[in-house]
Amino acid sequence: MYKDIHNKDITINREKIDLTLKYYKQALYIYPEYSVCLNNLGTIYLIFYKQYELAIPYFQKAIDANPEYFDAHLNLGYSYEMINKYEEAIKYYRRAIEINPEHRMIKDKLKRIRNKFVIRWNKVQRTND
Repeated sequence: MYKDIHNKDITINREKIDLTLKYYKQALYIYPEYSVCLNNLGTIYLIFYKQYELAIPYFQKAIDANPEYFDAHLNLGYSYEMINKYEEAIKYYRRAIEINPEHRMIKDKLKRIRNKFVIRWNKVQRTND
């Protein structure tokens, strides 16, 4: 059982994930700038393997290929958030909001990051007292 970026349960066979990964890589061999394929490869590493740092270059390449690609910005922000690189996460979440201002989930993600900063700040303050 896996959780997707929206925290919904996903049941999928590991062999199918591995096979999907293989086919996406083959597609990139043919068309290296295929932004949807790049994003989907990153999503496999992000969601199914929880290998956030391996996901990041795929999302970045998807954005390089298509700077207005909302999902790639969202996924890149989430990847950075998962490895506690909050400034980078905020950068890509904000860009995603510029692309799609009505998307509520990103605003919630930014609030969550802000709350993490507040909690950290409060801990620092208590330590210094």
